Amino acid sequence: DRLSVGSLKESTAIADARNPKFFGWAVVIAKDAERSGRKVAASPLKDNPRHADIVLPASDAQDRCEQIRHAQELRDLSVWRPRAD
Repeated sequence: DRLSVGSLKESTAIADARNPKFFGWAVVIAKDAERSGRKVAASPLKDNPRHADIVLPASDAQDRCEQIRHAQELRDLSVWRPRAD
């Protein structure tokens, strides 16, 4: 989700509607998510106008080891942000 769009309270309401057990976000700043050849793109969904995709480089997209490496890197770059209540 693009948390910079709208309020955190609105983002929480959208997340709650999709998942009643929602606790918060693992936040990665877009410029950090774009490291290692990844791309970030807004991709609004009907039920989540703040949705975004992090797209892996084509050379890594089918390589399970590279997918895991990217996931671990994104995890390490993330910071926990709790839901707004």
